[in-house]
Amino acid sequence: MTKPAVTPTTALVDYEAELRAESAAIRSTIAAPSGRTISTKGKVFSLPDGQTHPGPMRAIILDYVSHNSYYEGVFNPNDKKPPLCFAIGKNINELAPSPNAPSPQGTDCASCPKNQWGSAAGGGKGKACKNTRKIAIIPEEADLNAVPMVLSVSPTGIKAFDAAVERIKKTYDSVPIR
Repeated sequence: MTKPAVTPTTALVDYEAELRAESAAIRSTIAAPSGRTISTKGKVFSLPDGQTHPGPMRAIILDYVSHNSYYEGVFNPNDKKPPLCFAIGKNINELAPSPNAPSPQGTDCASCPKNQWGSAAGGGKGKACKNTRKIAIIPEEADLNAVPMVLSVSPTGIKAFDAAVERIKKTYDSVPIR
């Protein structure tokens, strides 16, 4: 059996382009998110399985990301629409609209006019763009088969969450992820 001839080449491979193509193709291999989100409506934790918990909840943080989302107009709970623009990432200084955002409002979140104080609808002092942290957690008593749930830290809770992460870093020289 003869081996096929290998032709040496000096061509460069664009790995970033290959990874982008692979990333785009992965959508066809996975299902849509299952909605394993914890609701905090009415200051009560409503778990995906229907159970409620008055809090505080003891949980293990698996990971977290920053999430910014801009919706046109004033929030209406009876008319749920996807955001016009959104960004998800680990580094808040590098957040930029997702390539999947229907209507990006800027080139990056830091300079976006919708992400500035005083840009809220109706002339409010807040931001038109909602800044949150999305935290993947499992209950502290969970077994190895536990399915992670997502908890969204509200804009008013970000300061406390970030302070807790900073305290863990300073105290234990670690991150809040086990």
